[in-house]
Amino acid sequence: MRGEPTSAGKMSSPAIQRPTGKPTQDNLSQKLFFLLSNPNIAEDDIIAFFRLAFPSGTPEITSNPAWLTTDQQGDTFLHKAVKTFKPRVIKHLLSQNPGLAQMKNYQRFTPLQALEDIMDSIRHPFLGDFYTGPPFKGFSHDIIASYAALKGLDPVIELPEEINEYFLSELKAPENYDDKLKLKTLRIKYGCSCGECIAGFLSPRMRYALSNFARDYIVEFKRQGYFNAAGSFLSDSARKKLRDEHPGMQEGYILICSYIGSLCAEGSKIPSVRNIMEYARGQQKHNQNENNMSVAVLGEFLRQGGTVAAVAKDLFKVTETYFEIAGCENDDEFSDPRLPVNRYLARQTGKGKGRETEVLSEKEDGGRELKLPRCANDREMAFVQRMCGY
Repeated sequence: MRGEPTSAGKMSSPAIQRPTGKPTQDNLSQKLFFLLSNPNIAEDDIIAFFRLAFPSGTPEITSNPAWLTTDQQGDTFLHKAVKTFKPRVIKHLLSQNPGLAQMKNYQRFTPLQALEDIMDSIRHPFLGDFYTGPPFKGFSHDIIASYAALKGLDPVIELPEEINEYFLSELKAPENYDDKLKLKTLRIKYGCSCGECIAGFLSPRMRYALSNFARDYIVEFKRQGYFNAAGSFLSDSARKKLRDEHPGMQEGYILICSYIGSLCAEGSKIPSVRNIMEYARGQQKHNQNENNMSVAVLGEFLRQGGTVAAVAKDLFKVTETYFEIAGCENDDEFSDPRLPVNRYLARQTGKGKGRETEVLSEKEDGGRELKLPRCANDREMAFVQRMCGY
């Protein structure tokens, strides 16, 4: 007889029958570890066995020593459920025995730490000094749901397999429930640890760095004729026109830099080609007389072989080179006077000198203090650039 589909979407195996008797505790523990390790067993079947081994509502639900059962790696039932990405089982175990979340295996990892270690190895698959995996494109839904279950971030949604630029055109703080849910899921998918990344991956610090360097880049262009070092991602003919001061080329390059900086400063959308062009059209409508010239300049830049992507790649490159936000570990890298951006003040945390700090403070022109949280995506310049479409 064929198995019946379960609520988890997997087929209930005909070889695995829901238990009706009461086997010994050792046998049940062995069976549970086996079921947790088997990717073909539906989560409903696993939960049924747990309910037999640990009946709800009994006084020993948290004191039963069988909860402390471990396998050869020192993993508890929760560790094993986490490592095999079974979110419904994770939620069931935590509802029955929340103390499992604090137990450590032989690696001294709690279940959450074990999952974060797996996620880090997926995001940075290195063997020694060699990168051994494909470019990171985000975590799978099973990992997202497992992480959300452990952190109490449910519910999350199942995202499309292919996430394109249109899907990522998210507001920083969407107002309707569906968009909030989508953004929360995106932030888990792309490893955001600050809870503020635009589209799940563009962190406040990186956004701030891109905005400031776009502004400083423009100043350098206008003051020192910096174009000899610009345009490295343009075609040979377009780069020659840029450096030879062909009409519209330098003005168009500066204009695109300003649009990227403005998008990042506003903090609502990622600086993708689509969003940059939408921003340009919005500026034209906002002040038609002033921006008619801007539209003409942008059009001339594009007609002469310039591209929005080439300017964006230049800006990402200079931001990573001079302001190493992708590897910042201490305050010195933010206050180094050699950096083109020198508006940064010491970060204020109260954790003491030499300890990891969490916010970057800057006194802006009006004296307002801006605090930016740390995020795992601060260090992922290449990933963010790729996710923006460059």
